[in-house]
Amino acid sequence: MEFQVVSNKRLPKFRAGRNLIVFYFRKEMEAVTAGIEDRKTDTGTMKISSAALTALDLLRYPQASGGIDHVSTVLSDLVGSIDPKQLAALDQARPAAGTGPGLRARAAGARSVMARHRAACA
Repeated sequence: MEFQVVSNKRLPKFRAGRNLIVFYFRKEMEAVTAGIEDRKTDTGTMKISSAALTALDLLRYPQASGGIDHVSTVLSDLVGSIDPKQLAALDQARPAAGTGPGLRARAAGARSVMARHRAACA
């Protein structure tokens, strides 16, 4: 199983038993702290991304999830859990520099897909 971690440091991937831990670099971690939640586990507390931040990360790192087809599948699964206000706030807080010119367009397209999915499920 592969675990993916977004960090403000460039770190090499490594194996932990059967698991592979892969790190993705994000320079502006402060911009997305509102999308990071604490989750209790059996061994303590773990910081994980909210559904809204996960959706934006899927659009930012599509290669990490096997391409845009897999991204659309995961987004359709997440659509009911995503807080639209948090999604908009996180998207606005993220600087576009260094992320490619199409990120905001892809995020807007994802919001459009999620809106159509919600309408179809209603």
